[in-house]
Amino acid sequence: MKKTVITLVFFCAIIFCIAFPVLAVAPIPPYAWEYVFEDTNMIFYMTPPTSHSEEYQAELIERFGEERLQIRSGLYYNTEPLVNVYYVDWFFSHRSVFFSECGTYFAHVHEPSMNGPEGGAVSFFENGLLTKHYQRGDLLYMGVFTDINISAFWENSKLRTYYQKNNALTIVTAQGNAFTFDITTGEMIREPADGLLTPIITPIIAFVLVLFTAFITVAYKHIKAK
Repeated sequence: MKKTVITLVFFCAIIFCIAFPVLAVAPIPPYAWEYVFEDTNMIFYMTPPTSHSEEYQAELIERFGEERLQIRSGLYYNTEPLVNVYYVDWFFSHRSVFFSECGTYFAHVHEPSMNGPEGGAVSFFENGLLTKHYQRGDLLYMGVFTDINISAFWENSKLRTYYQKNNALTIVTAQGNAFTFDITTGEMIREPADGLLTPIITPIIAFVLVLFTAFITVAYKHIKAK
């Protein structure tokens, strides 16, 4: 009986991990990056903040050069000298920022959070200023919190081309639901279709598997006892 309980607990733990994935993402250390808008001759610079230890700051200077680190984060006309369009006061990973074609608008997809419904999901900016922000609780669908799957955008080049050409950003959640936003307004222009049961199917399947495992284990024990 003791082995049966241990077996059930083991299977339950495995199924729970599969049914309710948690995307544990380590914090990304600040670094310098840029994005070029060839059609408009503009460039977006992201510069790491200077509020670090002297050792870390020295490492940044060695990697990117002191002159590069003096450029304040924001959008510029790519001329000599640079002409600023707007500044931003936050650091964003290059993997989490999605621009409109001209760079005036952009969306920031937040890293997965363990802060429940209050955790950030996606924010929208115009000329460097926040215009709209969604928490995870705002993307509730059939009672299941969403987890943003950032890597999905970069694994699918067609999706990246799509949002750049149409100023549309599609968020794919860990449960497989898709929300589409207009990058220029931050408004949701498409949400999962009614009747999509993806968020609740997985827990149901997990529960059925647990019952099935328990039945097989008890039946095996009964047969073996005979």
